[in-house]
Amino acid sequence: MNFYEFINFICICFSALDQFLLTLPRIKWQRLITRIRAQFMILFTAIIWLIIFLPLLIFANHIQTSATTFTCTISVPIISVYSTYWIIIGYYFLPIILILILFCLTRYNLKQFLRRRRNLESAMVRVMLIQMSVILISGIPTSICIIYSLATKYSTKTYLRSVYESVILLAFVLFTFFTNGISFWVYLFASKMFRKHIKDSISKLKLFKNRLTIFSTSSTTRINVLH
Repeated sequence: MNFYEFINFICICFSALDQFLLTLPRIKWQRLITRIRAQFMILFTAIIWLIIFLPLLIFANHIQTSATTFTCTISVPIISVYSTYWIIIGYYFLPIILILILFCLTRYNLKQFLRRRRNLESAMVRVMLIQMSVILISGIPTSICIIYSLATKYSTKTYLRSVYESVILLAFVLFTFFTNGISFWVYLFASKMFRKHIKDSISKLKLFKNRLTIFSTSSTTRINVLH
């Protein structure tokens, strides 16, 4: 599960980088991110994260806690520490720092950009800024909670305090899942350009091409029969 979450966060970082390049004044910088390069970057990142999480797949064990419940635990302590710190660095610290830097740079470029012209691309960048703001609002408190839980892992706590901390951490983590998953729907409802790209991508799929061909053939046959 963590692997897909990491890829989602990194894709958001790449999207933020794309919007930053889009707001630069020079066209040569705007043309750096192509579809092929974006696919290569995502594939390369997925391979890197897969290698990073490979030890977790090797040393993870499923322990049956009840008749219908299983718990995934890591038997080797050093691998457990390794996974915990990679989650902090890779899932919270590194993406949030990158998004924060790109957010500031994109916001500065957007002000300069809107002084020169206004078009559909500026609306897309505004959506991206809103998305990055929400991710920062949800990601920073979650990372602080995780760091706090690690720092106080071996401290003596009352049962009530442990429950409160677990509930708060769970709420923040679920909020990050929500903000990461809602990105597609934000773009879909807020940007006409994004909807156009989605329609173009769907129309290029072989499945829909075949359906369109069958529909056009049947329509032509009906017209000929009527004539």
